[in-house]
Order: sequence, then C-alpha cells, then structure tokens
Amino acid sequence: MKIKVTKFLNSLFENKQTSICLLASFTQDEPIFRKMVSEAWRQVSQELGFKERTVFYQEKDNLCSELNNSRLINSLFSNRIMIEVNLTKNKIDKSTAIALFNWAKESPTDKRLLINAPALDSAELKSIWFQQIEFNGVIIDTSKLDPNDFDAWGKDYCDNSNVKLNKESINFIIDHANDSPNEIVQTINRLSMLQKEKHDDDLLDIELVMASCNSLHLYPIRQILDEAMACDMVKLSISMKEMINQKSDILSILPVIRREIGILLSLKSKYGPRSSPSHQHLSYFGIDEKRRDLFKNAINRLSLTTLRRLVVLCQNADASAKGLNIEPAWLLIRDLLYMLAGSDLRK
Repeated sequence: MKIKVTKFLNSLFENKQTSICLLASFTQDEPIFRKMVSEAWRQVSQELGFKERTVFYQEKDNLCSELNNSRLINSLFSNRIMIEVNLTKNKIDKSTAIALFNWAKESPTDKRLLINAPALDSAELKSIWFQQIEFNGVIIDTSKLDPNDFDAWGKDYCDNSNVKLNKESINFIIDHANDSPNEIVQTINRLSMLQKEKHDDDLLDIELVMASCNSLHLYPIRQILDEAMACDMVKLSISMKEMINQKSDILSILPVIRREIGILLSLKSKYGPRSSPSHQHLSYFGIDEKRRDLFKNAINRLSLTTLRRLVVLCQNADASAKGLNIEPAWLLIRDLLYMLAGSDLRK
C-alpha cells in the first residue's frame, strides 16, 4: 500500500496490526516529515508492545547478514522488537535487496521494520524488493505538498495539537509559514509552552500568536550556527549582538542549537577522527544540501571532548533561561557558539 505522508500522520496507521513492515521513502523536500513519521511509527509500535529497538545503517559492510539475523533470531528477553534501517544512498546492493525482500515476504509477527530512505533510483522503485514491500507493507510518499494539501495538513496539525487556537489564529499560522511544514511545527512548539501557562480551555489571543510567529524570524539561529561552523568570527560577533538586541526568545532558540550539536556529536562518535559522513547520511538528519559541507568540516575539526562540552553548555543555558542557574543564558550561548567556531572562552 502506498499513502501520502499527511494521511499517515493524521491516522498513525489506519491498521496498526497488519502494518508490520513499513517503508518510509523520503525525498529531501520536507525533512521534518521524516522525523515526524519515525516518531509516530515508534510511538504506535511501543503502544503495541514493541519495546526493544535496533538501528542499522547502510554504511555497514555486514548490513545484509545483520538484517537476516534480526529477522530470524529472537530477542534474549523475548521482547517484540523495532528494526530501523537507514538507507543513505538511492541504490542498494544485491545482497541487501534480497534481505529486504525476505523481510517483506516473511515479516515476523514479533518484529516490525522501518526503512528510512532518500529519493530512490528509478530502478529501485521497480525492483522486486520494493514491490514486495508495497504489496505487504506501507510506502509513505513524502514529496513536497502542493498548496491545497499544505493548508489542509496545517489545519489538521494545529487542530490536533495541545494548543487552543481559533480559526483566525490557525489561518495566520498557515499563511505565515510560506508553505513550510517546519515553520508550522516550530510555531506550535513555541505556542505549546505558552499554553501551559494558561488554563487548558483558554484560547490563545491572536496578538500572542502573531508575536510568536514573528519571533521565529527575528534573527535566524541557523544562520548564526552556520557562521560559527564556518569559523567566521567577525560575522558571528555581529550576529550575536543583533540577536540579543532583538530580544530573541532563548527557549525557542535552544532546541535548534541542541539538535544540531547533537547531530555533530552523534556523527563524530560514529565516524571517529579519520573519516566523515557522506552527504546522503547528513540528509538523513534533515541537513539542507547547502549546509552539509559546513557540518562535515565541523565534524573533522572538533574533538569529541569539545562536542560533549557544547552539550553541557546547552544544558546549562536551558537551566539559566528557566531560572535554575545563576549564570546568564545569553553568556552561555555566546560561549557555546564561539567554542563551536574554534574560540574557547572558557579555558
């Protein structure tokens, strides 16, 4: 079965029991959907009793044997298991194709498979393994939404969130997103923090919604992260001053910083000091093509120790922003970005 990503996200599986084998086929248009699909799949799987989780990457030399073993060998603790396969190329080798075909043909009832893939080669889309998964499982189409589908998805996403919004506010959020699902997700995440400060049934004022949407665009935090990863100290210093002067909301900035530092640390831990990730692997994390060289250079340049210190600074900045730490949050963010750029102010 093949369905659009919006239908999948709205239903969280129309038939939970039979959707054992799932292929999520991703283009690079909407990386936020990959994250949302994976989280939804894990959530439903856990609700159905799949407690263990094993992750495989295409770069592994023995991917074929590991896939076969994971299908045939039972858990030591007799648990139901989630298996995730992250493809980073648009083609796969013959042995891996056979292993995936066997998974699709004979999916064990105590396991379920998620395949994260970029836009696959046309030959792969016609292959036997892909067709077998389409026949026995679910293929999710995550190509870029057309305007009509985007508006409908945005309305459903807002309606299904824990944020209480009127029709005017929802329309403003959708119009302000400029056809970007990520903008809607960020806006709702920010508004959900404000909703917690009110009673559950209180609608958020349209003025508050407008202010929250505009604050996401005061100064783009990813631009500052790019300047830091490029070691451009002059631009970074100017950008930091402008961001502070515009009183950007720290609690909306920190999740972006924390996520990208986490990606750097994860990839550095995986590849070590002598190799770096492929562009396809970076696309799995939702990194735009124009930013991937910056990430590769930062991974090569920064040590594991430095990246771990950056994670600690993120945690301390979050605590300061919530009033749990004496040190000013902006000072910690400044030191974090400078350290990312190669200038350690805390030596």
